[in-house]
Amino acid sequence: MIESLRIRLFISFLVTAIGVIWVAPNVINTSKTWWPTQEKLNYGLDIEGGLHLGLAVNLKSVMKEQSLKQSAMIKSGLKADNNLDVNVEVVDPATMHLKLTFAGAPQQVEEYLDRTHRGTIQVIKSAPGSVEVQYYETYLKQFTKSLVEKAREVIANRVDEFGVAEPVITIQGEDRILVQLPGVSTKDIESAKSLINRTAKLEFMIVENTVRPEDLQGWVDEAEKKENYALTKDLRYSAYVEKINESLKAKLPKNTVVRFEKAPNVKNLEAGKIPFLLRTDAMMGGDSLNNAYATFDNQTNQPQVAFSFDDQGAKAF
Repeated sequence: MIESLRIRLFISFLVTAIGVIWVAPNVINTSKTWWPTQEKLNYGLDIEGGLHLGLAVNLKSVMKEQSLKQSAMIKSGLKADNNLDVNVEVVDPATMHLKLTFAGAPQQVEEYLDRTHRGTIQVIKSAPGSVEVQYYETYLKQFTKSLVEKAREVIANRVDEFGVAEPVITIQGEDRILVQLPGVSTKDIESAKSLINRTAKLEFMIVENTVRPEDLQGWVDEAEKKENYALTKDLRYSAYVEKINESLKAKLPKNTVVRFEKAPNVKNLEAGKIPFLLRTDAMMGGDSLNNAYATFDNQTNQPQVAFSFDDQGAKAF
């Protein structure tokens, strides 16, 4: 009986000691001495405070824009492939219900749509000189779900700049995104709101090859060492890029800017980054982009980004 009591007391003492050792970094500064663990508890919003945001994806606006792009694609495609002049009217942007009017029989239009938009667009009404189409319901659900998921990913990437230990970024319902950032200081709350709510801007820029990659890397390393700064959780990416370009403006060729790519096999940009020199006088925006999605290379099976433009964008690209 006594022996059993001793064992239980010993186990209780051992568990208590381990708990004290593990929790100690939360109440005393152990960073300047050896300690079995330096990890601290991550407090939630209820204890530590921070930022709580509820966002809604404007699906109506996106679908309206997509309907206009799709109608322009169909119109230019029928002209290029069949030399057929078609007037395309957007009846309902929410379902991408389009009405095509033209001179002649509908067979040419139906064959074109079946060849180029199979699985995406269905003909719901057909008559001489007129064809009405809209998205398949399954594709429409997949498309809107993808939009919300992409918005969540964009927000998650932006939140990384604040170095929050355990951010909560979740999709709620069909079009809402919940963002919780524990520990964000009062002075950073407005910056965080501005960054999260900022409209994304897509740019296509040509790589400038007049500077050797090893020389550019050397310039970046030299600037970091000379100015005594580096990309860390305390220096956000956007601020770091601004500093690098300011430090190197005397060396960089005219109309160029430095941007960075995450090095292979590293967790984040702080662990490894590759500088690129890009031209700012041969820039193309994302206004003409029809779609972009993740896919895999057929030969290497590596992930890649696929995208498509409207006719004007394709020519410019």
